[in-house]
Formats: sequence, structure tokens, C-alpha cells
Amino acid sequence: LRSKLEVKAEKADLSKETMTLYRKGKGKRVILNELRRKLIDVEDFDNLIDQLEEAGDIDFYQSCLDVLHKKRFDISSSMGKSKAYAYLSGKGFDSDQIKEALNPAD
Repeated sequence: LRSKLEVKAEKADLSKETMTLYRKGKGKRVILNELRRKLIDVEDFDNLIDQLEEAGDIDFYQSCLDVLHKKRFDISSSMGKSKAYAYLSGKGFDSDQIKEALNPAD
């Protein structure tokens, strides 16, 4: 017999689940781990992410900035930057996305 989790995973839509987690301020790595934890098939995950980014539905750079602004870290000091980097990394954002958010000079 299959567990409830396996039955839910079979019915789940990868795109909808990904968008739900993205809206919660999660990065790509955390989204992938959450989907795996829910036993959802993630074989097409990278292709889906590419399609959603091209369509403009998701932007991890903007999401990273939004999460950073919500937390209000003091990024003027190196200690604050370090804390912000660790927090954002824990949220699943890539290092280039975090660096872009911490250095908004461009």
C-alpha cells in the first residue's frame, strides 16, 4: 500500500508546487529539497525553472532582494553582511544572487 504522501505526490503539479514555494521566498535549492521531501518527481525541475525564468514568472534575484529587505539586515557592516549572507544561503539562494542583493551598486 502506498502512503498518503505518495498519493499526494502523484497528483501534485510540479509547476504549481514550485510557484507556491517561490512565493514564500524560497531559493532554487530549498525548493528542490522541499519537492523531493514531498516525493514529487523533480526530473524536469531545471527545465521548468528555465521556462519560468524566461517567461518572467520567477526571478530569484528579485526574490532574494525582497527577502533581504523584509529582514532589514544592516549590510553596511561586515558582520551584518555575513549574517545576511548566511540567512539568504539558508533560504536556498545561490551565491551570485546573494552577492547581487548585497551589492546593489549596479
